[in-house]
Amino acid sequence: MLLRDSASGPEILYLRRSPDLKFMGGYWVFPGGRIDPGDHPSGGGSDELAAARQAAAREALEEAGVTVDPAALHPVCQWTTPATSPIRFATWFFAAAADPAAVRVDGVEIHDHRWWRPPDALQAHRDQRILFANPTFALGSRLAGHATVAEALAAIDAWPRERFLGRLHPTDGGRVALYAEDCGYETGDLDCAPTTVDPAFGLHVPTQVPGVPAEVLQPRDTWEAGGAYDDAAAELADMFRRNFEQFAGRVAREVRAAGPV
Repeated sequence: MLLRDSASGPEILYLRRSPDLKFMGGYWVFPGGRIDPGDHPSGGGSDELAAARQAAAREALEEAGVTVDPAALHPVCQWTTPATSPIRFATWFFAAAADPAAVRVDGVEIHDHRWWRPPDALQAHRDQRILFANPTFALGSRLAGHATVAEALAAIDAWPRERFLGRLHPTDGGRVALYAEDCGYETGDLDCAPTTVDPAFGLHVPTQVPGVPAEVLQPRDTWEAGGAYDDAAAELADMFRRNFEQFAGRVAREVRAAGPV
Protein backbone atom coordinates (compact mmCIF):
# COMPACT_ATOMS: atom_id res chain seq x y z
CA MET A 1 0.00 0.00 0.00
CA LEU A 2 1.57 3.26 -1.19
CA LEU A 3 0.33 6.37 0.59
CA ARG A 4 0.60 10.13 0.10
CA ASP A 5 -0.61 13.10 2.10
CA SER A 6 -3.34 15.39 0.80
CA ALA A 7 -5.25 18.39 2.16
CA SER A 8 -8.13 16.12 3.18
CA GLY A 9 -6.07 13.26 4.61
CA PRO A 10 -3.94 10.34 3.43
CA GLU A 11 -4.60 8.80 0.02
CA ILE A 12 -3.79 5.27 -1.14
CA LEU A 13 -2.60 4.40 -4.63
CA TYR A 14 -4.97 1.93 -6.31
CA LEU A 15 -4.19 0.26 -9.65
CA ARG A 16 -6.80 -1.14 -12.04
CA ARG A 17 -5.87 -4.50 -13.50
CA SER A 18 -6.60 -5.19 -17.13
CA PRO A 19 -10.13 -6.55 -17.61
CA ASP A 20 -8.64 -9.15 -19.97
CA LEU A 21 -6.67 -10.86 -17.22
CA LYS A 22 -8.08 -14.22 -16.14
CA PHE A 23 -7.32 -13.58 -12.47
CA MET A 24 -8.98 -10.53 -10.89
CA GLY A 25 -9.41 -8.82 -14.23
CA GLY A 26 -10.76 -5.29 -13.80
CA TYR A 27 -10.18 -5.21 -10.03
CA TRP A 28 -8.59 -2.24 -8.29
CA VAL A 29 -5.59 -3.45 -6.28
CA PHE A 30 -2.46 -2.35 -4.46
CA PRO A 31 0.81 -2.75 -6.42
CA GLY A 32 2.14 -6.25 -5.91
CA GLY A 33 2.89 -9.67 -7.33
CA ARG A 34 4.69 -12.93 -6.73
CA ILE A 35 8.12 -13.43 -5.19
CA ASP A 36 10.69 -14.15 -7.90
CA PRO A 37 13.90 -16.16 -7.33
CA GLY A 38 15.96 -12.95 -7.47
CA ASP A 39 14.01 -11.49 -4.57
CA HIS A 40 15.55 -13.88 -2.07
CA PRO A 41 18.58 -12.68 -0.09
CA SER A 42 21.93 -13.27 -1.77
CA GLY A 43 23.69 -16.32 -0.45
CA GLY A 44 20.47 -18.26 -0.03
CA GLY A 45 18.47 -18.50 3.14
CA SER A 46 14.77 -18.74 3.78
CA ASP A 47 13.90 -15.28 5.11
CA GLU A 48 10.37 -15.09 3.75
CA LEU A 49 9.72 -11.56 5.00
CA ALA A 50 12.93 -10.19 3.46
CA ALA A 51 12.07 -11.78 0.11
CA ALA A 52 8.53 -10.39 0.32
CA ARG A 53 9.91 -6.89 1.03
CA GLN A 54 12.15 -7.07 -2.04
CA ALA A 55 9.31 -8.36 -4.21
CA ALA A 56 6.97 -5.60 -3.02
CA ALA A 57 9.52 -2.90 -3.88
CA ARG A 58 10.22 -4.45 -7.27
CA GLU A 59 6.54 -4.77 -8.14
CA ALA A 60 5.89 -1.15 -7.10
CA LEU A 61 8.48 -0.07 -9.64
CA GLU A 62 7.30 -2.45 -12.37
CA GLU A 63 3.56 -1.82 -12.01
CA ALA A 64 3.46 1.82 -10.92
CA GLY A 65 6.88 3.30 -11.67
CA VAL A 66 7.38 4.11 -7.98
CA THR A 67 10.76 3.51 -6.34
CA VAL A 68 10.51 2.27 -2.77
CA ASP A 69 13.31 1.27 -0.42
CA PRO A 70 12.51 -2.27 0.81
CA ALA A 71 13.81 -1.28 4.25
CA ALA A 72 11.23 1.54 4.40
CA LEU A 73 8.27 -0.84 4.04
CA HIS A 74 6.07 -1.28 7.10
CA PRO A 75 4.78 -4.87 7.44
CA VAL A 76 1.00 -5.02 7.72
CA CYS A 77 -0.17 -8.64 7.63
CA GLN A 78 -0.16 -11.85 5.63
CA TRP A 79 -3.31 -12.93 3.78
CA THR A 80 -3.86 -16.44 2.40
CA THR A 81 -6.64 -17.23 -0.06
CA PRO A 82 -9.35 -19.66 1.15
CA ALA A 83 -8.87 -23.38 0.58
CA THR A 84 -11.80 -23.37 -1.86
CA SER A 85 -10.25 -20.71 -4.10
CA PRO A 86 -9.24 -21.94 -7.58
CA ILE A 87 -5.88 -20.15 -7.18
CA ARG A 88 -4.08 -20.44 -3.84
CA PHE A 89 -1.35 -18.10 -2.61
CA ALA A 90 -0.18 -16.22 0.48
CA THR A 91 0.48 -12.48 0.26
CA TRP A 92 2.46 -10.22 2.54
CA PHE A 93 1.08 -6.68 2.69
CA PHE A 94 3.29 -3.66 3.38
CA ALA A 95 2.75 0.10 3.57
CA ALA A 96 5.03 3.02 2.72
CA ALA A 97 4.97 6.71 1.88
CA ALA A 98 5.39 7.31 -1.86
CA ASP A 99 6.24 10.08 -4.31
CA PRO A 100 2.88 10.90 -5.96
CA ALA A 101 4.56 12.43 -9.02
CA ALA A 102 6.30 9.19 -9.98
CA VAL A 103 3.29 7.00 -10.85
CA ARG A 104 3.44 5.42 -14.30
CA VAL A 105 1.45 2.30 -15.26
CA ASP A 106 2.45 -0.08 -18.04
CA GLY A 107 -0.87 -0.12 -19.93
CA VAL A 108 -0.64 -3.90 -20.29
CA GLU A 109 -1.27 -5.60 -16.96
CA ILE A 110 -2.25 -2.31 -15.29
CA HIS A 111 -4.62 -0.03 -17.22
CA ASP A 112 -5.25 2.84 -14.81
CA HIS A 113 -4.34 4.28 -11.42
CA ARG A 114 -5.91 6.60 -8.91
CA TRP A 115 -5.03 8.16 -5.57
CA TRP A 116 -8.06 7.76 -3.30
CA ARG A 117 -8.85 8.61 0.28
CA PRO A 118 -9.90 5.29 1.86
CA PRO A 119 -13.48 6.46 2.62
CA ASP A 120 -13.95 7.59 -1.01
CA ALA A 121 -12.59 4.32 -2.39
CA LEU A 122 -14.78 2.29 -0.06
CA GLN A 123 -17.85 4.29 -1.09
CA ALA A 124 -17.06 3.69 -4.77
CA HIS A 125 -16.87 -0.03 -3.99
CA ARG A 126 -20.21 0.02 -2.14
CA ASP A 127 -21.74 1.87 -5.08
CA GLN A 128 -20.45 -0.94 -7.34
CA ARG A 129 -18.42 1.51 -9.42
CA ILE A 130 -15.20 -0.41 -8.73
CA LEU A 131 -14.22 -3.93 -7.68
CA PHE A 132 -12.17 -4.77 -4.56
CA ALA A 133 -10.95 -8.11 -3.28
CA ASN A 134 -11.45 -8.79 0.45
CA PRO A 135 -7.96 -7.68 1.60
CA THR A 136 -8.16 -4.41 -0.36
CA PHE A 137 -11.51 -3.58 1.18
CA ALA A 138 -10.53 -4.62 4.71
CA LEU A 139 -7.17 -2.83 4.81
CA GLY A 140 -8.64 0.33 3.29
CA SER A 141 -11.29 0.24 6.01
CA ARG A 142 -8.66 0.00 8.75
CA LEU A 143 -6.74 3.00 7.36
CA ALA A 144 -9.76 5.31 7.15
CA GLY A 145 -9.79 8.21 9.59
CA HIS A 146 -6.08 9.05 9.95
CA ALA A 147 -5.02 12.68 9.48
CA THR A 148 -1.57 12.11 7.94
CA VAL A 149 0.51 9.37 6.34
CA ALA A 150 2.87 9.44 9.32
CA GLU A 151 -0.09 8.83 11.64
CA ALA A 152 -1.34 5.97 9.47
CA LEU A 153 2.08 4.30 9.38
CA ALA A 154 2.45 4.68 13.14
CA ALA A 155 -0.93 2.99 13.57
CA ILE A 156 0.15 0.14 11.29
CA ASP A 157 3.32 -0.36 13.32
CA ALA A 158 1.13 -0.84 16.40
CA TRP A 159 -1.05 -3.50 14.78
CA PRO A 160 -0.35 -7.16 15.60
CA ARG A 161 1.28 -9.03 12.71
CA GLU A 162 -1.71 -11.16 11.80
CA ARG A 163 -1.98 -14.03 9.33
CA PHE A 164 -5.44 -14.37 7.79
CA LEU A 165 -6.95 -17.50 6.28
CA GLY A 166 -10.55 -16.92 5.27
CA ARG A 167 -13.38 -19.32 4.60
CA LEU A 168 -16.04 -18.48 2.01
CA HIS A 169 -19.68 -19.11 2.92
CA PRO A 170 -22.76 -18.50 0.74
CA THR A 171 -25.26 -15.76 1.61
CA ASP A 172 -28.45 -14.48 0.03
CA GLY A 173 -26.47 -11.77 -1.78
CA GLY A 174 -23.49 -13.89 -2.83
CA ARG A 175 -20.64 -15.00 -0.59
CA VAL A 176 -19.00 -13.75 2.59
CA ALA A 177 -15.44 -14.33 3.82
CA LEU A 178 -15.19 -15.24 7.51
CA TYR A 179 -12.01 -15.41 9.58
CA ALA A 180 -10.89 -17.28 12.68
CA GLU A 181 -12.26 -14.74 15.18
CA ASP A 182 -15.67 -14.56 13.45
CA CYS A 183 -18.33 -16.54 15.27
CA GLY A 184 -19.49 -18.26 12.08
CA TYR A 185 -16.01 -19.26 10.88
CA GLU A 186 -16.55 -22.98 11.44
CA THR A 187 -20.24 -23.28 10.58
CA GLY A 188 -21.02 -20.40 8.23
CA ASP A 189 -23.89 -19.36 10.51
CA LEU A 190 -23.99 -15.56 10.36
CA ASP A 191 -26.52 -15.36 13.22
CA CYS A 192 -24.42 -17.45 15.55
CA ALA A 193 -24.10 -15.05 18.49
CA PRO A 194 -27.11 -13.49 20.24
CA THR A 195 -26.56 -9.80 20.97
CA THR A 196 -28.03 -6.85 22.76
CA VAL A 197 -27.65 -3.20 21.77
CA ASP A 198 -25.65 -0.95 24.07
CA PRO A 199 -27.91 2.07 24.70
CA ALA A 200 -25.07 4.61 24.83
CA PHE A 201 -22.90 3.51 21.92
CA GLY A 202 -25.33 1.58 19.73
CA LEU A 203 -22.98 -1.40 19.62
CA HIS A 204 -24.25 -4.96 19.25
CA VAL A 205 -22.72 -6.72 22.27
CA PRO A 206 -22.82 -10.54 22.38
CA THR A 207 -24.68 -12.02 25.31
CA GLN A 208 -23.29 -15.53 24.83
CA VAL A 209 -19.82 -16.59 23.68
CA PRO A 210 -18.59 -20.17 24.10
CA GLY A 211 -16.03 -20.39 26.89
CA VAL A 212 -16.58 -16.81 28.11
CA PRO A 213 -18.43 -16.10 31.38
CA ALA A 214 -21.63 -14.20 30.57
CA GLU A 215 -21.05 -11.66 33.34
CA VAL A 216 -17.95 -10.20 31.63
CA LEU A 217 -19.73 -9.62 28.32
CA GLN A 218 -21.91 -6.80 29.64
CA PRO A 219 -19.82 -3.92 31.04
CA ARG A 220 -22.76 -2.61 33.07
CA ASP A 221 -22.93 -5.87 35.01
CA THR A 222 -19.36 -5.40 36.27
CA TRP A 223 -20.29 -2.19 38.14
CA GLU A 224 -21.76 -2.29 41.64
CA ALA A 225 -24.18 0.52 40.76
CA GLY A 226 -25.78 0.26 37.33
CA GLY A 227 -26.90 3.89 37.42
CA ALA A 228 -23.31 5.07 37.91
CA TYR A 229 -22.27 3.06 34.86
CA ASP A 230 -25.08 4.60 32.80
CA ASP A 231 -23.95 8.12 33.74
CA ALA A 232 -20.30 7.37 32.95
CA ALA A 233 -21.16 5.73 29.62
CA ALA A 234 -23.36 8.66 28.60
CA GLU A 235 -20.57 11.11 29.44
CA LEU A 236 -18.00 9.07 27.51
CA ALA A 237 -20.30 8.82 24.47
CA ASP A 238 -20.84 12.58 24.53
CA MET A 239 -17.06 13.18 24.69
CA PHE A 240 -16.59 10.86 21.73
CA ARG A 241 -19.24 12.66 19.67
CA ARG A 242 -17.77 16.11 20.36
CA ASN A 243 -14.20 14.98 19.63
CA PHE A 244 -15.23 13.20 16.42
CA GLU A 245 -16.73 16.36 14.95
CA GLN A 246 -13.25 17.40 13.73
CA PHE A 247 -13.06 14.24 11.59
CA ALA A 248 -16.68 14.04 10.42
CA GLY A 249 -15.98 15.63 7.02
CA ARG A 250 -13.23 13.10 6.22
CA VAL A 251 -15.11 9.84 6.53
CA ALA A 252 -17.96 8.09 4.74
CA ARG A 253 -21.50 8.53 6.00
CA GLU A 254 -21.56 4.91 7.19
CA VAL A 255 -18.67 5.68 9.55
CA ARG A 256 -20.42 8.78 10.91
CA ALA A 257 -23.64 6.82 11.41
CA ALA A 258 -21.79 4.14 13.41
CA GLY A 259 -20.94 6.50 16.26
CA PRO A 260 -22.64 6.69 19.66
CA VAL A 261 -26.40 7.19 19.49
